[in-house]
Amino acid sequence: YTYSPLVEDNTIRIIELQPSLDPTVALQCSIAVVFIDDLRSDYEAISYTWGAPVFPFDLNCNDGTVFKITSNLHAALCRFRRPKTVRLLWADSVSIHQRDDQEKGRQVGMMAKIFPYARRVLVWLGEGGENEDKAMEML
Repeated sequence: YTYSPLVEDNTIRIIELQPSLDPTVALQCSIAVVFIDDLRSDYEAISYTWGAPVFPFDLNCNDGTVFKITSNLHAALCRFRRPKTVRLLWADSVSIHQRDDQEKGRQVGMMAKIFPYARRVLVWLGEGGENEDKAMEML
């Protein structure tokens, strides 16, 4: 994927995750650069563990490009994908150009806005097993 630069202050990239009734269908999205103040409460931020720095899964963009993503982000996006409507999401590994240290620094500084401005923060701890399910029931 080739990132377009975030040339304006207070801009972020939003993942427009395309819907699917079939959870096995490959992930499809568009990436939009938006002013965070214009999108306040219209997107959801994802908080998740990156896991191992291995990128075995694809996030296919409508422009024909592909993001390589971690297993954890792939699982989160599959779980959070809606069956019939687009979901607007912010996820750091896709929304921030990880190889651009200047952008990364600016965007990390904006996290004080990114998370509070989101309609909600979706937390992904991974696929639950028997022990994890019991722990969540106790909460």
